[in-house]
Amino acid sequence: MAFKGRVFVVGFLGLVGVACSHGRLRGEFFEKGKLGYHVIALDSAHWERVALSGNDLSFISREGGFLLALNSSCKEHGDPSLEVLVQHLLIGFTERQKLVGEKWVIDGREGLRSRYEAKMDGVARELDLFVLKKDGCVFDFTYIAPLGRGEVWRGEFERMVSEFWVRIQQ
Repeated sequence: MAFKGRVFVVGFLGLVGVACSHGRLRGEFFEKGKLGYHVIALDSAHWERVALSGNDLSFISREGGFLLALNSSCKEHGDPSLEVLVQHLLIGFTERQKLVGEKWVIDGREGLRSRYEAKMDGVARELDLFVLKKDGCVFDFTYIAPLGRGEVWRGEFERMVSEFWVRIQQ
């Protein structure tokens, strides 16, 4: 069942390029070069870590159809607004309907949380997105769920965002 869920999520997102992250997770801390950030530990009975191209960390639910992902970029992103950064996360989705857009202060910086219902390849999904700019880096968090089932793991997404903090080594 988990394999079918992985194929569905990976295929659904169009993320056919499975690749290794350029960093490593040590307990609840992800390190990538001089950048490091705190990430909550997810229950391995429910979540499986997978390597998806374009993400530092990605997890799919063992029951299938749910994805949590986190990425950071510290170069070549310019200085786009938080709204523009959210729009980048929506590329490939159609029939987008914005449900929520609100500012959250995380690790001393204001970020933007957005919730959408949207389709990809005709399949309706719920998306919960959060973007943050801090210390010259852009961080984005993504939660994707089957339509009508977003509440199942939304708490994990909110906890992942709210307990996030950054440390950059000098």
